[in-house]
Amino acid sequence: MQSQGSGAQQSDGGALQRTVHNKRAELILGGRADRVSSFGESPVSASVGGAGYRTLHPAARVESAISPRAALRYDVSPAVAARVSSGAGFRPPYLNELVRGFRIGATALHAKPGPSSGTQPHR
Repeated sequence: MQSQGSGAQQSDGGALQRTVHNKRAELILGGRADRVSSFGESPVSASVGGAGYRTLHPAARVESAISPRAALRYDVSPAVAARVSSGAGFRPPYLNELVRGFRIGATALHAKPGPSSGTQPHR
């Protein structure tokens, strides 16, 4: 599957294999491959209240990951089954995670508040 939009492209695909060893056990193996890419850095200009701002879109980047999965079920008796499974996942970054800085709204965070930053530490 492939999707495009907003200067980014996402491709993913997967494979699944299911093997039954006998009537009491079942093994499931699977995997998924993801690849997310964004286009190159580009300038953006905006004007807010007469003030001009210029910023850059993030630089081009490609992220890829393989997410494996394995599961095993064993029927101990007709009424009891034991199961164990393991897997991993990949979440591509959201747009705001790619472009946000250290400023949140109108609040700028200071690592060491003091007289130079206009705030005093609480005592």
